[in-house]
Amino acid sequence: MIKNIKEKKLRTFLIILSITLSTALFFASNALSTTLSDMFIRQIRAQIGSAQIIIHENEFSPTPYVNPEPAKKLGNKIEYVIGTTELNGYYSPSKDELLNINILGYDYDELQKMNPVSLISSQNLEPFAGRKIIINQAFAQKHNLELGSPIDLEIQGTKQRFRVSAIAASAGPLKENDKNQPVIVPRETISSLTGSRGKSFLLYIKTAEGENLQEIINELSVLYNRFTVREIFSEEELTQQLSTITVPFMLITLLVLFMSIFIIYTSFKVITMERLPIIGTFRSIGATRKMTNRVLVLESILYGIIGGILGCILGIIVLYGMAFVIANDPYVQVDVSIKFTLGQLFQASILAIILSIISSLIPIAKISKIPVKDIVLNKIEKKNKKKIWKLYLGIVLLVGAIFLPIIVPHSLAFIVDAILMIGVFIALIYLIPYMTKIFINFFERVYTYFFGNMGILAAKNLRENKNILNSISLLTIGISSIIMINTLNYSMNIEVLDAYKNLTYDLQFYVNEMDRRIEQIVKSTPGVTGTYGIYGSYDDIQVKDTGQTLGYVQGIDVNKFSDYFNLNIDQELLKKLDTGRYILLNYSQGKKHGVKIGDTLTLNMRKGERNYTVLGFFNTLLYNGQYAIISKKYFINDMGPQFYDELSIKTSIDPEEMVEILNKKFQRGYSNISSMNKLREQNMQSNAQLMGMLQGFSFMTVIIGIFGVLNNLLISFMERKRYLAIMRSVGMDKKQNIRMLFIESLTGGLIGSITGLFGGFLVNYVIEYLLAAMDISMKIHFSPSLFISSLIVGTMVMVVASISPTLKSSKYNIIESIKYE
Repeated sequence: MIKNIKEKKLRTFLIILSITLSTALFFASNALSTTLSDMFIRQIRAQIGSAQIIIHENEFSPTPYVNPEPAKKLGNKIEYVIGTTELNGYYSPSKDELLNINILGYDYDELQKMNPVSLISSQNLEPFAGRKIIINQAFAQKHNLELGSPIDLEIQGTKQRFRVSAIAASAGPLKENDKNQPVIVPRETISSLTGSRGKSFLLYIKTAEGENLQEIINELSVLYNRFTVREIFSEEELTQQLSTITVPFMLITLLVLFMSIFIIYTSFKVITMERLPIIGTFRSIGATRKMTNRVLVLESILYGIIGGILGCILGIIVLYGMAFVIANDPYVQVDVSIKFTLGQLFQASILAIILSIISSLIPIAKISKIPVKDIVLNKIEKKNKKKIWKLYLGIVLLVGAIFLPIIVPHSLAFIVDAILMIGVFIALIYLIPYMTKIFINFFERVYTYFFGNMGILAAKNLRENKNILNSISLLTIGISSIIMINTLNYSMNIEVLDAYKNLTYDLQFYVNEMDRRIEQIVKSTPGVTGTYGIYGSYDDIQVKDTGQTLGYVQGIDVNKFSDYFNLNIDQELLKKLDTGRYILLNYSQGKKHGVKIGDTLTLNMRKGERNYTVLGFFNTLLYNGQYAIISKKYFINDMGPQFYDELSIKTSIDPEEMVEILNKKFQRGYSNISSMNKLREQNMQSNAQLMGMLQGFSFMTVIIGIFGVLNNLLISFMERKRYLAIMRSVGMDKKQNIRMLFIESLTGGLIGSITGLFGGFLVNYVIEYLLAAMDISMKIHFSPSLFISSLIVGTMVMVVASISPTLKSSKYNIIESIKYE
């Protein structure tokens, strides 16, 4: 066994490569959720340490301050109650520079219990009281600050002097970001400046070991019934949110596994065919079928073990690469780290072994059924039995993929559509023999004029050649996956561009406590030609009947909305919003909540339950399709907002220049100002990174598919060795033989590419509904150039893959191929 493995290095390489790639992608996809969850949890934990519950004000709170005393009544049920104050301040290292400072007020001992800071140096730090301040090392080095250095901060319009008492690592609560620089000062010092002694802006709470978190939250909600009491973050919710990233990779991995089974299956057919003489010899001298089968199964297990080990190593590298790309997404920006479990490594390793064994069992079983006499006489041509059930199942799956996504309920849509997507590939494989016959009937007529009798003979050879049909199947899956991913990328780019075209303003503006006064200041800026203050709420408004949120709900000024948003909504519908509690929904929201025009949605809003009538629907990718519109008048009545959510600005000068002007004008207001061009670039970059990874996965399917095609062509020639020799013996010369095999490959490549294009089209048809099931409203757009290039490349792959087997077949010894002993 070992000797044979060493001798057939290329075959061994192909099998191990297939198992390695499949294992690596399975492991990376499986561990991606764990890794991303860990990355985001680390980022959250860096700010809040071990705290589990947070209490803060809301619109119903009588005061912005929270008293920690009621929480302490829970006694031993909680490990700690830690209050903190948080203020915005400013630091001016020079006349022309003003930095935003996030001032965190803590009791030092409590902070070290909840989220310890790592001190590099300190001076008279304890007791931590008065005008002492802790800064991070990066801030100290950048501004030449040392222990004992004075630092003047502007707080609530007045200058306050502190002295540096400690310099800490730039981590945890002192980790700097693009928006502001965090510093830590005594809580009581901030409380005295704000007139809130003994109270805090936020309370952080950790439950005692063994206590039920939800029960503690319920008890605290009673004690703080006019404040918001919530879990800081839920790992389950985080995992669910990350599913939009992880699920596509797992679906692509299923395709890779599917193709790997094909290539390992065909590789073992080659192995068993090559070893027929040896098997025949052993069987003729007394070896049993079980003995020869056992040797081949052990060989498959060895391939699985080697491929599993290499796959896990490669999978860790792939996982890190995926984490690196996602961490550097302009909308994410987290530290890169990977996390996986031994269980995930074990699952990947077991998968590799099972994949190898299952894929090899059928070839091994078929070889074991060949009588010794037939092996010795080299009678190995097989008569394939037609299995009509495959035709019926393939048709059912295709029909289901076309019609079921339209009628399936939203609650089941994701699962059903995902199954249908895989079902399309299964249907294509089952139907390829029948579709091939249809194509061959066409090509036979065409080839008469181009290739003569050789063309007709080549086309006829494809009819019942199972190995070439397998090659066509692999090519179909590869082309379909390429079409699927690249069409998604193409569609996403078009939809993103269209979404931003719908926004007819130049800048997006946000500053703390943004009201009409701020809007007037912006409006008076030279170069500003128009402003539109937007009231909105993210995930705060829940539909009573479904228990799900409406995503982003916007309260619009019906007279100005169309000047800033071009969503192709009839102006009469917009005007009607002002006449009552009416709502316009994005199409994906309508499907999500199962409503139609005229239906009533009961919404849980800040001022109680309100009934809104569905007035109509629109379609946009803005806010990922999670978008609803109501009148500004009713939004204010039912939500009671004090400030705008954002400000849309039109300008007569270069938008980037206006961004700089407004940043200087509002440098004391923690402003967030971006041009729409910049936001569009960031969005495109973010999408390109995700799609780039998916394209990498789909590229793996093509690589595996090419190897599978090569294997199938090789085994086809081996099984037809006697047939080809007979053709040579009756007058076919080498050139005619090569020409015939070339036409076979060309025909198979064309058929595989065409069926792949059809498969890619149908899969993307299902994916549009799958995205809708994930509450992503995106139309699928098809690129003619992508289809043409895929057709050409697919055909070339089959032709190039056939070169080596074709040349090898031309060198067969006629007598050796047809003789028997």
